[in-house]
This record gives sequence, structure tokens and C-alpha cells, in this order.
Amino acid sequence: MAVVVPTVLATTPDEYTVMMQTARSLSARVHVDICDGKFADTTTIGLAQVHVPEGAELDLHMMVEDPAAQLETMLSLHPSLIIFHAESKGDLASCMKHARELGVKVGLALLQSTAVMSAESLLKHADHALIFTGHLGHNAGTLQAEELAKAAELRRVKPDLEISVDGGVNGANTALVAGYQVDVLYVGAYLQRAGDPQKAFKDLARAAAS
Repeated sequence: MAVVVPTVLATTPDEYTVMMQTARSLSARVHVDICDGKFADTTTIGLAQVHVPEGAELDLHMMVEDPAAQLETMLSLHPSLIIFHAESKGDLASCMKHARELGVKVGLALLQSTAVMSAESLLKHADHALIFTGHLGHNAGTLQAEELAKAAELRRVKPDLEISVDGGVNGANTALVAGYQVDVLYVGAYLQRAGDPQKAFKDLARAAAS
């Protein structure tokens, strides 16, 4: 059974406020994407503009070139989980270790071109793994279902990993994605642009649990 977690990917503070309000109305756990315009071709708001509503559980997804340069700012937001990209520059192992020492869970995201085995040493120290399928840094991506096979590979590397899927999850494919025995479905545009986000979220949650 997978859980649905709403995503916030905002390019302005005002957009962030609106999207966060929508996400928070659906779930205590919220996924926030940060893009630096280098690692991904999109630039979102920066970490300094992120505000976390009281009671929210923040999953912080860092689509940035050099996460070590922003690590202390990330930690100042008191996230529940920081997801680093395996393809980022720098000493990710040290970043992950430092965050975990402070009680923050850490995850590793894999782009479509990244094989699970290439990130095995980092995954063994992670709490979470994110299978990315879609267009990096953009809302309303298209699910690339062939990437879902990575879930079984990730389980072999570390059976107790929490595994998520991000990119293109919607009402038409939620049951398919959940069927790969993943734990978390990150959903952005499908919920944020829904005429009735509450109904859309409940429908996704029902499909993910089936």
C-alpha cells in the first residue's frame, strides 16, 4: 500500500504560498522541490523563501548542483527528510551522514539515466530512495513506466528503504505505480491544478491503497 504526498514546485513566493496551502489541506506530509537552474533547467524559489506551516512534515527534494553549499540552510528548515540527487556534485556521503546525525532522514533520487547499482554505496546509507520519471524541475510530467522496475532493484540493495516515485503520477496510473510495491507517490500538478483537490487526493489515495 502506497501513500500519496502532494508536491509543491513554485517559482515565486506567492505561488509557493498558494501551493503550500493546497498541499497542506490534503496532507501533513508535503514534498517541496527546490531547483537551482543548473542541475535542472528550472529555477524555483530558494530555500530562504521556504516557509513550513506548523505541523507539516517536510520532504525536501534538492534538485541542485552543489547540495553541500546549502546543507545548513536545508537543516535550518527542520525537514523530516532531505532527498539528494545521486547525480549532484560533491561529497554526498558526508552530507547524508551529517543530516542523519541531526536526526533528519536522508534519501537518494535517481534520474532515468542512473542505474541503481551505480548508486549502491550511497543507497546503503539512505532511508529513502526516489525513482524519478518525468521532466526534471517541471510540473505535469509524463510517467515513464519502464523506470518502475528500479523498485525491485532498490529492495535488493536495501530491503527496508522507503521507495517513492515522482513524475507524472495521476489518476490514470496510480494503481499501476502502486503495484510495483513502492511506498510513496509524490503528486504535483495533478493535485495542484485539480478543480477539486480534496476529491482528487481521495481518489488517488484509494487507488494507491488498492
